Amino acid sequence: MAGVLTGYTSERNWEGEPAAADFFTAKGIIEGFFDIFGALEDVAFKPAKRKGLHPGRTADILLNDQVIGYLGQLHPSVQKEKDLNDTYVFEIAFETLLKNDRPDTVYKSLPRFPSTTRDIALVVNRDVLAADLNDAIREAGGPLLDSVQLFDVYEGSHVDKDKKSMAFSLKFLHPERTLTDDEVNAAYEKVIKTCEKKFDAQLRG
Repeated sequence: MAGVLTGYTSERNWEGEPAAADFFTAKGIIEGFFDIFGALEDVAFKPAKRKGLHPGRTADILLNDQVIGYLGQLHPSVQKEKDLNDTYVFEIAFETLLKNDRPDTVYKSLPRFPSTTRDIALVVNRDVLAADLNDAIREAGGPLLDSVQLFDVYEGSHVDKDKKSMAFSLKFLHPERTLTDDEVNAAYEKVIKTCEKKFDAQLRG
């Protein structure tokens, strides 16, 4: 199975405007696909180099530590030669995925109480992986943190050359009652302190 993405999406970026498709747009689509097959927890993305693809925006797709595909941006020279805007491609060995053991499907009731969403933008070293930052946020957020979604990665003006900014949307939820502001603030602050300690992260103003 293969796919190609280019142009704009309806997803928001940090400024709230429509954003161009990027590496993380494609990664999110792939993760959603694996989630349908009950294999999301078995999937990992590892930085890689492949001919014809951008050396800093390419990853192998691993299922249970076995490479079954790749994801990446076309190399700038290829895009220029073909007169293309930023273009992202992926390929997955579909047959291998079908052979993977699928866990039983577990259904959850819809939440009866409202959730609270907080956005956070962290400036970290360029070599920090989004997956590692995501894992740290989830662990620090505790049981009240229902979901974490990366929605923007920025490198450019107002950010040091050896740094990048990654913005996440955090959704806090309790299944049996409405959360108080103090509870959400406490969990949010713990996330910030954990990221500062583990990655020397700084909040982007």
